[in-house]
Amino acid sequence: MKASYEEPLINSSRLGISVLLFLSGAILFSHRADLSLGIVCMVNHTYADLVNVKQQNIRKECVSQKEDTHLLEGEFEWPRQIQGYILGSFFYGYLTTQVLGGYLCERFGSKLFLLVSVLISSIFTLLIPILSNWHWIGLLVARVLVGMGQGFFMPAVQECIIQWFPIHERGLLNGISHSGFQLGTIFSIFISAPLCQYGPLGGWPSIFYIFGTLGILFIPLWVIFGASSPKTSKRITSIERLYIENSNKAIIEDTTVLTIPWKAMLTSQDFWIILLGHFTSTFGNFFITAVAPLMIKNLFGISISNLGYISALPFIALFFSIQLAGAAIDFIIRKKMLSVHDCRRLFMFVGITGQSILFLLSAFLTCHQSNLAILLIVLAVAVSGLNLVTVPLTYLEVAGNHASIATGFGNMGASVAGLAGPLLYSLLTPNNTQQEWRLLFIVIFAILNIGSFTFVLFYDGRLAKWARKH
Repeated sequence: MKASYEEPLINSSRLGISVLLFLSGAILFSHRADLSLGIVCMVNHTYADLVNVKQQNIRKECVSQKEDTHLLEGEFEWPRQIQGYILGSFFYGYLTTQVLGGYLCERFGSKLFLLVSVLISSIFTLLIPILSNWHWIGLLVARVLVGMGQGFFMPAVQECIIQWFPIHERGLLNGISHSGFQLGTIFSIFISAPLCQYGPLGGWPSIFYIFGTLGILFIPLWVIFGASSPKTSKRITSIERLYIENSNKAIIEDTTVLTIPWKAMLTSQDFWIILLGHFTSTFGNFFITAVAPLMIKNLFGISISNLGYISALPFIALFFSIQLAGAAIDFIIRKKMLSVHDCRRLFMFVGITGQSILFLLSAFLTCHQSNLAILLIVLAVAVSGLNLVTVPLTYLEVAGNHASIATGFGNMGASVAGLAGPLLYSLLTPNNTQQEWRLLFIVIFAILNIGSFTFVLFYDGRLAKWARKH
């Protein structure tokens, strides 16, 4: 029986896997983002500590005329330094299990470890209210464990992509899978604020109970419908299984290796180039996620009550841009408008460099141009959909069946990017002046473009020697 490229995607098992990855990503990213708003309700005067618009270096004409009169008073008197430890604790846990997750997913399949990831993240999200009332260290430990659990997730997703998605459909299916990350962030932003004020069980605890419960409810869906590969799936048709296997046959056969070539991989230029592309792709979005509310509030005088909605706009735009970018990649390659190699380089360059330019322009606007500045930030995050869709595909093409473990290393670098952005903010903007913000965005511009141009110049796009059959 011969499978053709026209094998329908609608009602297919591979589309079902993509939807399950979408849902799991949305849930786990809601776990990742829930504390950023939850801590505002948990701690006394959090906004007053972190965002003080009445500093003498903020021009009076830029201070919002709409002062918040409904700022909730939290029950925990945690100093700002303690809050910083808590907010950063996720990434410390996330760093520790990336490579292990990649190794285990590559060896034993993705189904079990995606299940483990969702289960651990959900359990410790549910425990956050209890542990927070015990001691702030309890909350910190819970967040570290949430991060450790989620460290298995991205390698599991990458292994699913390798096994399930035909090469000519990977742009679209990868876009669907990864757009759940933005949906989870958006959902968390919109739901957490009203839950703080009106949620049951004391307000803020309901944030963690609801998001944790969603993770528990997802687990039966994954157990029933999830599978590590078409070969292990009990629901896929024989026609679709043959279609996927034939589509990926050359890649799978050429990357069947007996051992992991650690030394060859870690000393390979190809390996470090895709890691650099990954780091640069995530750096801009992690940075703006951390500092956009502060920038919008301090420089443009937007009231606190509107920050939640405004902060969600970039991720709404990113959600749609990822879908369009994934479909565009498939169209360009299918029509042979560009080679796969050139398509990857083009999308990475336009996404990263385009984002850097838009960020830089936004920093040179005044408070009287706040609407334009917000639009530029939204567009900057949206254009990054081009490179965010491309990054997982570069791992597949260079690392082959070792993409899961290579992704583990890449996510370690991405975690460093998540820590570096806020650090640069604290170092370069001690007085929150517009001149300091401009310097900060010039540094961000330089970092993004060094990564972008280096990737374009040195990305080869061919299967690395260490990933080939030997």
